[in-house]
Amino acid sequence: MNAANLCPSPSAVAERVAELTADIDLDCSFQNRAKFAQLLEESRAKVAKQMGVTLDEIALVRNTSESNNIINNGVPLAAGDEVVLWEQNHPTNNVAWEVRARRFGITVKKVSTPAAPKSIDDLVEPFAQAIGPKTKVLSITHASNLTGVRLPAKEIITMAKGRGLYVHVDGAQSWGALNVNLREL
Repeated sequence: MNAANLCPSPSAVAERVAELTADIDLDCSFQNRAKFAQLLEESRAKVAKQMGVTLDEIALVRNTSESNNIINNGVPLAAGDEVVLWEQNHPTNNVAWEVRARRFGITVKKVSTPAAPKSIDDLVEPFAQAIGPKTKVLSITHASNLTGVRLPAKEIITMAKGRGLYVHVDGAQSWGALNVNLREL
């Protein structure tokens, strides 16, 4: 765990990674590697509990960029369908949608929000206005790695789901810094 790959990991994390790497380097047998599967499941259980969801709702991947791409490529869209993005999304989120748009003819629309919002509506309304009849997906980053602006995810999700959209929230900057219960979103 680190701060979206731009900062060093906490010492305890770096030390544990080094310890586990040394362990597997010394003994890469199936018997030794079996404990890593158990460690993975224990980690998934802890993450699920912390985020207020079931174990089946947690997938651990190498990083958020990978998960953004898995989600992007897994959402069924046809040429002409539209995806609405926040201009402050992490680049790996927006770039993945832009590549898909070039390859498969979907449309990407980017939303700007005020630099100094005065209310929740200042952050929700630009997304509400951007959604049109061809919009199928809204993809946002909960907390901007550029400005630190934190979107009111619950309100945006409620608005978008009320319009029948699939909503993807990149929470890499939020998780660990904020108490996030996915059931409450």
